[in-house]
Amino acid sequence: MKNLYFLRLKSFVIDFFVCFVLPYLFFIIIGIFLQATIMLYFRFFVFFLLIVINTTIAVFSNGQTIGMKISKLQLGNDEAKYFKLRIFFKEFILKWGLFFILPLFIAKIITTENFISLLLLLFVIYFCLNSLSYLISKKTIVDIFSKTNVVKRSNCIKKNNSFIALIIDFAIIFSITIVFDRILLHWIFINSIFIFGITTFLYYLISYTIFNKTFGKRCMRISVVSKNGEKLKFKGIAIREVSKILILFCLPALILYFCGFIDFTFTYSLLFIIIDLAIILFSFGIKNEYYWDAFAKTEKFKQKLSKKVIILNYSIIIVFLALIYGFFVFDNNTNNVSEQKFLGFNLPFKFKEYPNNSKIKPYTAFLSENNVESPKDYILGLFENNDIVILCETLHGEDTQWDMISDIVSDERFINNVGNIFTEYGYAKDQENINKFLFTTFPNDTLLEKAAATLMHYRSCFYFFMLKLNKLNQNLPDSLKIIEHFTDMYNHSYLLNYSEDASVVAQLEVRDSLMANIVIDWYRKTNKKCLVVTNNRHAFAVKNEAKLKHPDEFKKYFTMDNHLANEAQFIYNCFPNKTANVLINNFKVYGLTLYSTINNGKWETAFKQNNLVSVGFNFNNTPFGEDNFDMSGIAERKNYLKYQDIFTGLVFYKPHSQLTTSSPLYEKYGAEQEYKYLI
Repeated sequence: MKNLYFLRLKSFVIDFFVCFVLPYLFFIIIGIFLQATIMLYFRFFVFFLLIVINTTIAVFSNGQTIGMKISKLQLGNDEAKYFKLRIFFKEFILKWGLFFILPLFIAKIITTENFISLLLLLFVIYFCLNSLSYLISKKTIVDIFSKTNVVKRSNCIKKNNSFIALIIDFAIIFSITIVFDRILLHWIFINSIFIFGITTFLYYLISYTIFNKTFGKRCMRISVVSKNGEKLKFKGIAIREVSKILILFCLPALILYFCGFIDFTFTYSLLFIIIDLAIILFSFGIKNEYYWDAFAKTEKFKQKLSKKVIILNYSIIIVFLALIYGFFVFDNNTNNVSEQKFLGFNLPFKFKEYPNNSKIKPYTAFLSENNVESPKDYILGLFENNDIVILCETLHGEDTQWDMISDIVSDERFINNVGNIFTEYGYAKDQENINKFLFTTFPNDTLLEKAAATLMHYRSCFYFFMLKLNKLNQNLPDSLKIIEHFTDMYNHSYLLNYSEDASVVAQLEVRDSLMANIVIDWYRKTNKKCLVVTNNRHAFAVKNEAKLKHPDEFKKYFTMDNHLANEAQFIYNCFPNKTANVLINNFKVYGLTLYSTINNGKWETAFKQNNLVSVGFNFNNTPFGEDNFDMSGIAERKNYLKYQDIFTGLVFYKPHSQLTTSSPLYEKYGAEQEYKYLI
């Protein structure tokens, strides 16, 4: 009985996962990259549809839901069949309708509580009530009212560890894919998704043709034969593996392509896996076996092997994975010297380098044939025709870019003609404190460093920038001192967590507009020039010509609920003829803080081939500007915008392999002073 209870629990968890968790994960990932919230009523529709599908499977399978099939449970016994109406009443009305659909619908009408919290609360209530009922009567509430009985399936096949075999096979395929990907990069760039697909097909084809099983199945002692017990022939192998590839590989790829996803990344992979899970679970729910076994008329059984063979199989896989690990470490650490290490890998992990082939020639030709300027001269030159220059910062906390910015603001041209810098860092309401810091002469470096630590919880690079700025100001008259302006709505303190502040969380969607308005209002009052430094998407600004040419792209990727979403866009819209925005050679950033090189590393390779240390230039009439815009949330999706449609120009300061980070000074002292101030 105890074992049956846990099987019932497992069954329900699987059904809950299929009907709610799986689509909810899908909505989250899609929402991140669409930069918009999926409408609640659309979510309800999808959940309702999945519940209907799961119920339909149960109705036509004598009460077996997907969860029950996987958990090896059935209603009654093989001889006793329940009426379809009773099964529908049990599954749809009692289980889902009474405990989930109705409460969620009512709760959303009368309250504004978070949807996921309500869903989890209902899950807990369902679990507790039915567990209590089971302990008392050996039946759940749902079973009592529907007058049904759940038992173990009498014709269960012994567990054969197919899932573990699949993981082993996937590890082998993934490893081979990465090896081929790295080798091919010496001559040609091929999207990893295609290499993965070809590797998968060949791995399964060779495995079944020569060995009649994959290596994962060999390790788990699983054999695949036709349902009449004969060895698989080529036709059976072809049907089994081609059906896998077409439905588990091609179908999700087509779905994601028509949704606009075109780049093989971690997020793409997550969506891919979610779609595959849905296909496998629903096919298993309908056929009670994997669809590829149904198509090819095959089945599995556990094979007996000697201990020597078992040890040999596991030894081979261990040696293989060890060699692959060694290859990954060697490949990453070559020309990637770093004192920071993780599991033998030098950090940051080495990015893929695009091969120096014919596709790189237009970029190298432009760099060699044009008199490109240094980053400092280029940025300062933009102020001749613009009053506001926006720099798109790379990673928060990266030092070298702030060395460049320090070099710019300490130049006489900036001091005499600009003199103001706005940053995403810093709480706007602390402006009085930052002004006092910038105009104060400290007796020694220790007092200066401690004073800087009390201003805010700095990222290290900006902390050292502020130290340099203070020292610069000590050599300038008051009329020429550089002014740093904080723009953020968040209080970057040591002790306060802004995510816990309800008033701040409520303003998340307007953060960019608030940061932009500080710059806009200041400029309207003073009519002075300024440099604005902000990170990634905050610096995106689609030019007017591009907005007119691609209105749908602009609305889809650069607005949020039909409102502007980026700081630079607000500023540009107010002063289109006086604003320039510049990209510091950056990364593509995916929704889970994973990074990759712009345009698969073409730019980085071009700069490397020309032995350029640092340059800056406008995007217009360059191969760089003509490249499709592939940064941030837009990275994986098909669009028609170019880099020259978003940015005025590009600054290449240092290659990714030379980027550095550091730690600020006196953090403990800063936290102590903040604590004294708060109490």
